Amino acid sequence: MNVFETILRYDRDLFCRINGVESPIWDTFFGYATHFGDTLVILILLVVFLTRVDRSRFPVNFVAIGLSLLVTAGIANRIVKETFDRPRPPADTYLQVERDATRTRTVIGDMPVTYFAVKEGPDTPASCRHVKVIGRRMSRHSFPSGHTATAFAIAMGLFYIGRRRRRWLWFLPALVIGVSRIAVGVHFPLDVLFGALVGGGGTYILLRETEIFHSLGSPPNGRPLPPKTDRPLTLMMITGEASADVYGARILEEVRRERPDARAFGVGGERLAKTNFEEIADAHELSIVGFTAVIARLRTIVRIYKALHRRLREERPDALLCIDLPDFNLMLA
Repeated sequence: MNVFETILRYDRDLFCRINGVESPIWDTFFGYATHFGDTLVILILLVVFLTRVDRSRFPVNFVAIGLSLLVTAGIANRIVKETFDRPRPPADTYLQVERDATRTRTVIGDMPVTYFAVKEGPDTPASCRHVKVIGRRMSRHSFPSGHTATAFAIAMGLFYIGRRRRRWLWFLPALVIGVSRIAVGVHFPLDVLFGALVGGGGTYILLRETEIFHSLGSPPNGRPLPPKTDRPLTLMMITGEASADVYGARILEEVRRERPDARAFGVGGERLAKTNFEEIADAHELSIVGFTAVIARLRTIVRIYKALHRRLREERPDALLCIDLPDFNLMLA
C-alpha cells in the first residue's frame, strides 16, 4: 500500500467516525448549519458582517472579498472538481455503499436523515457500518468541498480586514460549515481540508497581491505622520482632463505665493509642466472615456497607479490634491 492509498484509507475512516455520530441534536445542528455555506446565504451574511466590521470602507471591502470569493470558489467548484471528479461518500467504490436506504427518519423541520448500508470488504474501515445522509444524496464532484472553500474565503477576508486580536474567531463558523459537510454525508475530510486551503489561502494571496489597490490590510487611519521638519511643502497632484490641468496649475501658483519653496509631483498636463512640476505621468494617458477604452488601456492605468502609489509611500507628501478622475483618485487616496 503506497502513501496515497494510506491517506485515503485514513480519510475514509475519519469520515465514518464523524458521519457515524448518532445524536438527534448533532444531526439537526449540522443539517441546518451546512446551509450557511450556500452562496446566497453567505453573501447576505458577508454584507451584514462587513457593515459591522468596517462600514466606512464597505463598498471597497465587499468588492475585494467578493471577487476573491468568486475566483477561489471558481477554482474549487469548476477546475478542481471537474478535474478530479471524486465520488461522494455514498458513491465511493471502496466503501461499497448500498443504493437502497435501510432506514429513514427526520429531524426538526422534517429534514430527512437516510441510512445506507456499507458492504464489508478488505478496504472497508472497521468504524464504517453505514453512511448517513442528511438532506439530499449526492454522488459526484466531491473533491474539494465548495461550501468549505466559500466559508473559509469569507472568513479569511474578514480576518484580513479585521483590527481586533480576536479576529481569528471568524474561522470558527467556517470550521463548523466544513465539519457539517462530513456530518451530512456529502464530503470526505480531505475534501474539506483542501477546500479550506483553497478558499482561505487563495483569498489571502489575492488580497495581499492587490493590497495597493484597496489598502484593506492597512489601518483606516494609516501610519502616523512623521514629525514636522524643515523640508519644503510637498504636494502630490493628480489631474485628469485639460480643465483639471488648468485648475491644478492655478492652485499650485497660489500655493507658491505663500510657500515659494513648495514642490509638487504627480500627473499633469502642459499648464502644470510650466510651473516646475515633476511629472510622473502625462494627464493625457489617463484621459480615457468609455468602458472599452478603459479595458484597452488597463495596463497603462495600472502602471501609472503603481508608480504613483510607490512615490506616495516613499515621499509621504503633506497633501494629496486630486482633480477629476474620481474612481482612480479615490482608490489612490
